[in-house]
Amino acid sequence: MILACATFLPVAARYEETITAPRTVRLPVELLPPDGFDPARLETWPSVAGRLEFFEGRLLYMPPCGDVQQDTVTDVVISAETLAERAATAARRR
Repeated sequence: MILACATFLPVAARYEETITAPRTVRLPVELLPPDGFDPARLETWPSVAGRLEFFEGRLLYMPPCGDVQQDTVTDVVISAETLAERAATAARRR
């Protein structure tokens, strides 16, 4: 059974800009602050998936927390289950 068919492109072809990263990295990763960055003004902080901290004059990045990912997966499973139950109930009423 075929569930889905997709054309696989190299990762670089899917994005306008790619950043080559080393295979291993020590966390937290120090980022270069963007132009106009002011740690006292939240609107100047970069928007990233993960966590940022400004500590001792350095902008530090940590990837998304596993706890947040776990909560998101649980929400998706519960939503899918609810939709399946509604579909089954609607099918029985027909």
